[in-house]
Amino acid sequence: MRAREQGFTLLEMLAALILLALLGTVAARTLTGGAKAQRHLEHVQLMAEFAQSKLDELRLAAPVVGNSHGIARNGVHWQLQIAPVATPQDNLQELGVKLKVAMGAQYQLYQTSLLKRVK
Repeated sequence: MRAREQGFTLLEMLAALILLALLGTVAARTLTGGAKAQRHLEHVQLMAEFAQSKLDELRLAAPVVGNSHGIARNGVHWQLQIAPVATPQDNLQELGVKLKVAMGAQYQLYQTSLLKRVK
């Protein structure tokens, strides 16, 4: 009698290839999702840093009532609205500030108020 040769059958090899393909698909989707999440996080961080910078700029300068907009060097689009909240009292005017920053389809809104000295 001849000894049976050791090895895998064609069916076992096919099952192993299918399993490997499924695992590869799952791994590729996971890596792609991670890259998208990283890019989203980077955009959120850039927008937050720009918003903080713009709001600091307003606190240091005399804010002007009205609307303005622009595009920063890092690609952040911004819209700024400054409007009086109430009538001036004791030489101080409260101003409502709305700042919208966007990168692509992502955007964030910031709202605050500032006090402006009036004469």
